[in-house]
Amino acid sequence: MSQPLPIINPNVYLNYMEPDLAYQYEVSRNICLVVLGAILWDMLTSLPDEIQLLQRPSITVFAYFATRVLSITYILLDALIRVHPVNNCSTLGHVIATVGLLSVGSTYFLFLRRVHAVYWNSKTVQHTFTALWISCVGSTVLLPLSIVQGSIANTGYCITTEAKIYAIAASVVYIIFESSSYLAISFRLCTATVDIPASKMPWRILLSGRGLPIVSKGLFRNGQQYYLAVIVTHFLAFISAVIPSIPFLYKEAFTTIYTLVVTTMACRAFRKLHQVS
Repeated sequence: MSQPLPIINPNVYLNYMEPDLAYQYEVSRNICLVVLGAILWDMLTSLPDEIQLLQRPSITVFAYFATRVLSITYILLDALIRVHPVNNCSTLGHVIATVGLLSVGSTYFLFLRRVHAVYWNSKTVQHTFTALWISCVGSTVLLPLSIVQGSIANTGYCITTEAKIYAIAASVVYIIFESSSYLAISFRLCTATVDIPASKMPWRILLSGRGLPIVSKGLFRNGQQYYLAVIVTHFLAFISAVIPSIPFLYKEAFTTIYTLVVTTMACRAFRKLHQVS
């Protein structure tokens, strides 16, 4: 019986993996570091606007800064678990998933408040979207339960060893909430400010916002930018999750990219709205 080849350099944790897996791990780690740099750059460039937000305290402003803190914490921990040995991979993996859960809740709360502001006189719509938001947070609970982290040999470096398929259910709920919120806001802005019956509203107005007043158009365009960026990224992450041939480490990388896009775009739309108003 042939003996396994000895590890030439046991101090390099990648040597304990198959070559293909080691390459995938390096790619996903580098993507995570790029995402970390991108969110730090976004936070630094938006610092003057965020200082102004501190002068207008409210529950929505609190949710904004909670989104900022939680998203950077999530991405920072996600980078840490890939570049530094830790004592307990499983525990840190659950911590990262929990921080991600809270980040999703605060991020979508910003969009929920946009819906509430537009439908300020409709309790039915407000309650409906609040229920959708609760569904988003509830479905996110599946994430800490679906991810299993393990150690690479005895090096202390971590790698995801298993991810349950039911975690995809959370993505479906997210897409429903994002799409419904965007369509509801667009429809209300157009029907409330354009002198055309709702049943005869042209699709070109709903898609472009042409003819809206400045404030309404600003709210419409910011929501449109947010939606397009988020839904495209989310769609790619969802497709990668359901295609078996895509390596799992790349699927994880798509999730990290999605976190960057959804949080930065939600915060950007919130800042732009405050500037317009």
